[in-house]
Amino acid sequence: MDKDIRPCRKESIAFKRLEDKTIIHNPKTKLVILLNKTASEAWELCDGSRIISDIEDIFIRKYRAVLKSEIHSDIIEIIGSFEKEGLLKVA
Repeated sequence: MDKDIRPCRKESIAFKRLEDKTIIHNPKTKLVILLNKTASEAWELCDGSRIISDIEDIFIRKYRAVLKSEIHSDIIEIIGSFEKEGLLKVA
């Protein structure tokens, strides 16, 4: 996945933050997902204003004890799964 794309949540996707988790509902596919803390943080950042490398930088600053390569692979996996499930549009 290109680090210069701007992931953006689709407007049709409903979501609600519950403490450190997020529930996402895709009404088109009837899919309901419960995101953990890390995926919830990534979801919040997928607002179309940041490219993937910006999102990675935010996680790198927040989770300094985690290797940059691990953060990169986690973010790519999370955003890739959002895209695969039809929750995001990318530009």
